[in-house]
Amino acid sequence: ELVGGTVAPADGRLLGPGEPMLLDESSLTGEALAVTKFPGDDVLSGAVVEQGELEMVVTACGPNSFHGKTIALIDSVQEQGNIQKVLGRVALMMVIIGAIGVTAIFFVMVFRDKQSVGDSFKQAFVILVSVIPLGAPVVTTTCLAIGALELSREKAVVSRLSAIEEMAGMDILCSDKTGTLTTNQLILDTDEISTLTDVDPSYVVLVAALAAKQENQDAIDKAVCGALTDEGRESLAGHTVHRFVPFNPVDKRTESTVTAPDGTEWLYSKGAPHIMRDLVAITHPDVAERADEIILDKAQRGLRALGVARARLSPGAVEGEHDQGEWELLGMISLLDPPRHDSGDTIVRAAEMGVEVKMITGDQRAIGIETARRLNMGTDILGNEIWGDMQNHDTVGGRTLGEIVESVNGFAGVYPEHKFKIVESLQQRGHFVGMTGDGVNDAPALKRANVGIAVDGATDAAKGAADILLNAPGLSTIVTALVHSRIIFRRLEEYIIYRMGSSMLILIFFFFSIIVVEFDFPTWALILLSLVNDFTVMATSLDRVHPNREPDHWVMWKLLLISLVIGGIFAVAALLLVYLSLETEVNWWHIWNLRPLKLQETVAVIYAHLGIAIQLSIFSARNRSFALWFGPNHSPPPSLYLLVPVGLALLLATFLGVYWPGDVSLGGGVAMEGASWGHIGVTWFYTVVWWFVADLFKVGVFYALSKDSHDVLFGLPLEKNNEAQRAEELKKMQAENRKALYEASGDTPAERLASEMRQRPEGYLSQRPHGSIAAGAAASPLMQMKAAADTGKAPRVATMPPGGFVGSSETASAQGAAYELHKRVTRIERRTDALEAGAGHFDTRITALENSKKNK
Repeated sequence: ELVGGTVAPADGRLLGPGEPMLLDESSLTGEALAVTKFPGDDVLSGAVVEQGELEMVVTACGPNSFHGKTIALIDSVQEQGNIQKVLGRVALMMVIIGAIGVTAIFFVMVFRDKQSVGDSFKQAFVILVSVIPLGAPVVTTTCLAIGALELSREKAVVSRLSAIEEMAGMDILCSDKTGTLTTNQLILDTDEISTLTDVDPSYVVLVAALAAKQENQDAIDKAVCGALTDEGRESLAGHTVHRFVPFNPVDKRTESTVTAPDGTEWLYSKGAPHIMRDLVAITHPDVAERADEIILDKAQRGLRALGVARARLSPGAVEGEHDQGEWELLGMISLLDPPRHDSGDTIVRAAEMGVEVKMITGDQRAIGIETARRLNMGTDILGNEIWGDMQNHDTVGGRTLGEIVESVNGFAGVYPEHKFKIVESLQQRGHFVGMTGDGVNDAPALKRANVGIAVDGATDAAKGAADILLNAPGLSTIVTALVHSRIIFRRLEEYIIYRMGSSMLILIFFFFSIIVVEFDFPTWALILLSLVNDFTVMATSLDRVHPNREPDHWVMWKLLLISLVIGGIFAVAALLLVYLSLETEVNWWHIWNLRPLKLQETVAVIYAHLGIAIQLSIFSARNRSFALWFGPNHSPPPSLYLLVPVGLALLLATFLGVYWPGDVSLGGGVAMEGASWGHIGVTWFYTVVWWFVADLFKVGVFYALSKDSHDVLFGLPLEKNNEAQRAEELKKMQAENRKALYEASGDTPAERLASEMRQRPEGYLSQRPHGSIAAGAAASPLMQMKAAADTGKAPRVATMPPGGFVGSSETASAQGAAYELHKRVTRIERRTDALEAGAGHFDTRITALENSKKNK
């Protein structure tokens, strides 16, 4: 048995007879307002009974219950971070390439050069270790940790470091509505007060406040009283409330007996709009007709409407009793959960950065559409009918869930498992998905998303599942986090290009110097070179870079190609320098009026060249344009954090090339002896010239791979041409998905149009944009609205394209007939409702007379 304050321990079904009950399902749907449940309705575990008393039969419990399945969804997500996968691929590529190269070196040294197996293996092993980016985890962790520190200054706490890198590639942000895009606090929208009599809107608010509790207020009463102006509060204090009847699921309205400041007594009431409308259906049918139009308009727009009415009380024949006059329907007030102050700006700024925001809410579809309209989001939002269609099938109308999700702007009426499936389907389509939320119902989707973001005030369950926790109200921090994540991505990209480029330089140089040129470069010098490089490469985590305007993704073959160009050209330069420097070969030093070099001095020159080339390649890796071309559309000037260690490394390579003593050797192989300043100066000039050559080729490759060019080798576009083409492709896909959904419903275009027209009041067609249609609904819009108010569920609806079917060549012939049919049906329904209300009123009067006769 469920009574007030009870938490449903399992899934079940309510049993009757009995009065309906109010349930708080905020932990399941995230919606703060209680829903009304009747005997026969399903109850989910975790729902809290606010009012009422009914028995429930258990239908599922434990892991099979809805709550249990939600927890299971959270536990089912166990994925490796994207940056770990990227580093794994980089390491695997370099291991394979390096292993092939050093294997050839090993066999040449053993069988051709007749060196011992031990020395050959040591040489090959040192080269392989220098090629593999062993320090990558340290560098990336440092880079991400610095990014987490920067985000913490923006009131965002990172609980999973790799989420920062994944956020840079996020192209779709799925957002919960209540408490995330909105404040989760109902307010009375003073711009949406509709008066039905000759009264001021402020008076309607005053009457509504007098019909509300003044202490221990619920969300609705707080919103109503909070809309009072200072003058309204003074007027409220001048009234005396003698009796107050709170809201209950049966009467669906509150009622107050009030004495006004002038001594007159009134009965004030507020409640469900159709209930308040029925109060005047007989006495004022014209007012009831106008109320119908207002109710339908607000229902279509997803506004929670309340009717406000009053009745004059006059002294009765018996002392202490009053005679009640006719009810007067003053107007309709609208309640809504307002968007956060920065939600609209956040959505616009996210779109400018290439991130599409989709709304996923457990609230009614119409409410979701109205919120989306106020936030300037797309209003193509599907209801929960799609989940019934996909329950036993993987597709709807031949379209997968992922294709449908891509083509719409959001979903309404969803539960935690649905949010999980939406995020998962987008990931299966190759998207990097972010998810924002604040409730227990958002936890599975937060865990499943590439980047789960818990907003300020989120529950512990949401925080535990999220990767980033916002500690400041609003969503603007998300855009800030996007910018920082893309900056960090560029730093990581800079490091990977530089590290793979230096690995290519080392591998190619040693491969050809040993096999072709037969130049013996000492392994200990290579180790010293690698140690210095690992020291300077850490500085890339603090470099100054510009964030990309579009989401970032790892294209490993492109990075490998750029690295190969930079490293390969420097390797060619090093091999050519060996050929030019050796006394047995060209010996070009006489051109510079310098003496010939010994073999040991040539080693010093090659060491200086490699050290300088590797450090200069950092500047080539950080700029997609020329290394020294800075500006808003290019990389900014490097930071001091990068310039200082790189400058020290260049000085070290220079001084070691000049002053290294010939009698000092840190291992086997040929000794190294410092050359003169003249030789190292020429080496500097030679290296810088080749740096410009490598930079020129790099820019050419970047241009060949850009969006506005074609692959010069294969003659095919490497990327989508431009944003307009992508938008056109998305528009085409959306149209195909909608057509498939309509065909699955079995309705003809004329039937869809007639169904849509039945939902709209007179004049609605010319006043409001077309946003939704009814999927074969036979009931009138008023009856659908009543059912929605009674059950807390929105009518089953589907989606139509922006702009609707009205005006299309396919449906123009059906428009006039459907509209006339709508008008006739609406008139008949209004008359029927008035007659039903009148009959009920007379039945009540007859029963009262019969009871009075019996008492006499």
